[in-house]
Parts: sequence; C-alpha cells; structure tokens
Amino acid sequence: TTAAVIRVFTCPDTTYRVKAGTEPPVGSAFGVEVGQATAVHGAHDHLFQDVRLWFKYTAGAVGTAPVIDGPLPTTIECVETGEQFQFELRANTIERPTVAVAMVLDQSGSMGWDAGTSGLTRLAVLKDAAKLFVTVIPDGNALGIVRFDQNAYPPNDPTFPGMPITRIVSAAERATARAVIDAHGAHGDTSVGDGLIMGHSQLLTVAPGDYSNTAMLLFTDGIENQPESIANAIAAGATDSRVHVIGLGNEFQVNTAALNTLSRNNLLLSGLLTPSTDDFFRVKKLFLQILAAVTNTSIVRDPIGFINTGTRIKIPFQLSETDISCRAILLTDYPVVELSVEAPDGTVIDAASGAAAGVTFERDGDTQTASFVAPLTLIGQADATGEWNVILEVDEKRYKRLLSILRDKDPRAADALAGRGARFCASVHTFSNLRMVAEISQDGYEPGSNLTLRARLTEYGVPVDGRAHVSALLEYPDGTPTTLPLNEVGPGLFECTLPATMPGLYRFTITAAGVTFRGAPFTREQLLTAAVFRKIDPPTDPGKGSTGDLCTLISCFLDENVTKPEFRKRLKEWGIDTDSFQKCIDRHCRD
Repeated sequence: TTAAVIRVFTCPDTTYRVKAGTEPPVGSAFGVEVGQATAVHGAHDHLFQDVRLWFKYTAGAVGTAPVIDGPLPTTIECVETGEQFQFELRANTIERPTVAVAMVLDQSGSMGWDAGTSGLTRLAVLKDAAKLFVTVIPDGNALGIVRFDQNAYPPNDPTFPGMPITRIVSAAERATARAVIDAHGAHGDTSVGDGLIMGHSQLLTVAPGDYSNTAMLLFTDGIENQPESIANAIAAGATDSRVHVIGLGNEFQVNTAALNTLSRNNLLLSGLLTPSTDDFFRVKKLFLQILAAVTNTSIVRDPIGFINTGTRIKIPFQLSETDISCRAILLTDYPVVELSVEAPDGTVIDAASGAAAGVTFERDGDTQTASFVAPLTLIGQADATGEWNVILEVDEKRYKRLLSILRDKDPRAADALAGRGARFCASVHTFSNLRMVAEISQDGYEPGSNLTLRARLTEYGVPVDGRAHVSALLEYPDGTPTTLPLNEVGPGLFECTLPATMPGLYRFTITAAGVTFRGAPFTREQLLTAAVFRKIDPPTDPGKGSTGDLCTLISCFLDENVTKPEFRKRLKEWGIDTDSFQKCIDRHCRD
C-alpha cells in the first residue's frame, strides 16, 4: 500500500477523490484502498496540510518471481474546484528481506558462574536463549556462530568449532547450530574485541546480494581483560553491520559504557536473575526482541503469567491492514500447554485444523509457534483485520504424566507445578508496514544523569501523526514500578526525559497504542534498559604499593577464618562465585 500525496492550502474544507473511470481495472493487481480524503480548514497551525489517497498492490504467490507492473495512469480530482491531478501507479515486487546473523558468544570462565539467585549458571541461560533464537529464526535467513574467550575461534577451529554463515532451509541447519551451542563451555579470560573482529570476518564471507542485511548478536557476561578491546574493534571497522548486544549481569559485571557505544545506546542488560517469572523468561525475551529487530518484524504483545489445569487463557492482540504476516510464539517452563489462535470471527484454529485454515503450527520442546500470512482467506475472512486471541490450555494427560515424573525426581518442582501451574510467555510478532523503533540515550553514567526515551512510529514510512499514545512502564533499580507518558514532540515522534537519581539498572517496556490510517487499532511493544552507577576510580599503577594493599584487603574478605560464613553466602546471592574469585586473587596477587 502507498499514498498519493497532495499538499493543500485551503480556506474552505475541500474534498479529494479518485476520478470515476480512472480507477484501476477490476481484476488487476492494483486497487484503491482509501479513495477519498478531506482537507479541513483550520485543522493545522501551519499553512499547508498533506492529503493522502491510498492505493494498494497485490503481489503474486510466495515464491513466484519478482515482477514490475505499471505504469497505470489514474486521476485525483478536487470536488469543489474541479482541479485534476495526474498520477501513475507503478509496483515492483521483491522478495521478503532476509538477514545473515553472526552470533558471537562469550565462553570465558565466568560463564560457569551463577546467573544470580535463580539456581542457573550463566552458561545454562545462554544455551536456552541461543537455542530459542535458532528455533524461531525464519527459513531463508542465515546464521553463523563464533565463540570467544581470551581469543576468538573461526567456525572450523578443531578445539572450539562454531558454525559458518549458513542459510536456514531445513531442520538440518538448525540441528547443527544447536549442537554447537550445546558444546559451548566456560574457560579462559575475556576478549570481546577478538569476538567482534571474528564475527565481522564471518559476515564478510556473505556474497553481495545474497541477503538484504547483515547483523551481529553479541552475548557477553564479563568485562574485557585481554586484547583486542571493544574500542580497537570499533576502530578497525568490525562493527559496520548493526551490532545487537546482550549483557548477562548487572551494570558492574559488563563493560556497560563500551557496550552501550557499540550497540548505539541499545545495550540490553539482564541484571542478576532471580527465580521470578519475569527473570525466568528475561534473556529469552531479549533474544526474541533482537530477532524481531534483525528480521524487520514488530512485537505486538508480549505478556507472561501462569496457567493451571482447568483454565483457558485468552490473550487478545490486534492485527490491521498494515500487517503482512503474523506469528505467535509460546514459551513455557514445561511442555504441557497447548497453543491455538482465535480469528476475529470467532473461529478457533489449533494444530489439528491449522493446515486447512492456512496456519502453520510447530513445536520444539518448550516452544510452540503458530504462523500465518494475512489476509487469511482460507477461513472465510475478507482480511485478518481485527481482534485476534492467543488461546492457552493445559493438556491434562501430559500434565498428569509430567507431574508423576516430577514427584519422583524433584518433589519441590512438582509442588510448584501443581500449586501455581506452568509459566508461560506469549509473544506475538508481525511483519508489518506499521513499525515502532524505540531507543534510550543517557548523558552520563553517574547518579543524576538524564535518561531520554524516544520512540518513532511510522506507517508505510509515513509518521503516525496524532493517532497514537506511547508510554513506558519503568522498573526502578529497587523494583518500584511506575508508568511514564511519552509526549508527541513531532509527527510520530515521542519523547520523555527523566533524571536517574538512583544507581542501578532501569528497565523499560515501551508500549504504543493507536489507530492506522483506516482507523484499525494497533499495539507495539519494545524492551529497553539503562544503567547508572557510582564511578569507581581505577587502581593506581602497580609498584606504588596500592595493588598489594588491595589484594590483602580482598583476600581478607574471602578468608573464612576472618569473615563469617554468612558473608560468602551473601556474595553468592549477589551472583558472585567466591571460589572463582579466590582463584583470580591467587593468580594475580601471588607477589
């Protein structure tokens, strides 16, 4: 869909329409979407206003060769004055954009440490989230995997093999990627710069024209302590592709400022992970958001919760005429939940009826997806516009069988499942012509710095002007929630600035709600993080006595003969592996 735009200066209200007899012929690929619009006198403070009449083009079936259609002449007339404006309709069909992604994964020794108080190691969190990315990246895109510790390793390395940039066309490529992730370990020091340079070298193997874009996904849990540095990698041009960064830990456990610069102020920090449901899905949700970003899709809704037996949960979401395809992604902690979708006319589509209805259902362990292309004509819908529902229900037989197994192997987990039910995250993504891009910037990293949130909404590349509201659900570092409105400071541009007076991690969920040009409701969501912390002065040069004093102080803290056992316990609750910490002290403070 695209618009014919006429810039109007008018005293009375004036109406513009497609002139009768000049419409696209019936049965052609072209059509009229919105054939009449009015310029209202006094509706804007400025002298001119843009009037848009919308035309549509229907491409051929998926997989058919791209074609160029047109030109097709048409005429728009002003009813009041009789003026006529000549337009030509042209269309060029292209294949859906694809991306080649290099996953650059940290395998330094700290990956074996606890991820917080969740009972999971950082390595386990990485493997679960990275394999989810492999599961849900659409066919036709490409994926490669590079590993790094104090060095980075090419895909053919005999000790730490990765995966070269490979087009995903079948289950075989996904199985290869999962095997590489399963073999990921934890050893050595940390050179983020080496990982970036190696990831970049892999993306350079992509032939021009094979993919629409390239991107890098960097996952790290530590502060670089070996060359090359992040700064050197940036200087060497290793970041000319868009780099998406997930930092596993809090603001002190990764090089926050450098990674924020690397990701262009879009660093996603997990924080220390707790047993809460939010934290259970947190890193997976960050991977899903990056997947949406690199594949040009938008997140419509992304709720989490619990579901128990005998319960039927319906999660509504809106699709409009701007949406081309849709996928519902269900994540659970146990594979006992069944996924189905309900169309606006009330038709419920599940895995059994999906093929006949044009909906593809897939299951991989604890992950399920339901995908379809709009309009969904096979179920009698003229289009897919309207309120849909994700429907979740517990499979009683599978639930009872799993509960029986858990009672023998893990009674505590069995009690939790029986009491509260299974955890779920239902994320709805759409490949759409209506997009929200949100970002956060900060003028410093110390308490008192200002955080600025910015969100831009566009429909077919045109700003969504005066038709939407944007807000941010903020979780402060101490866990306190609040909601902040973002003001529309320009057409389709929303902003909000707040002082970050409290040190720690700030988590934001940016939510937009509005209507399309045709008046259909829409929603969009995106996660952002920011961190502020008190400046820690670096130690003075070795040889002046300060390093030895610091080693003595830290060794004293870790000496069980001096400190109480509760001290080490508290350190572990904060995600600090005291045994590994002691080894580092022993190695670097021998003298």
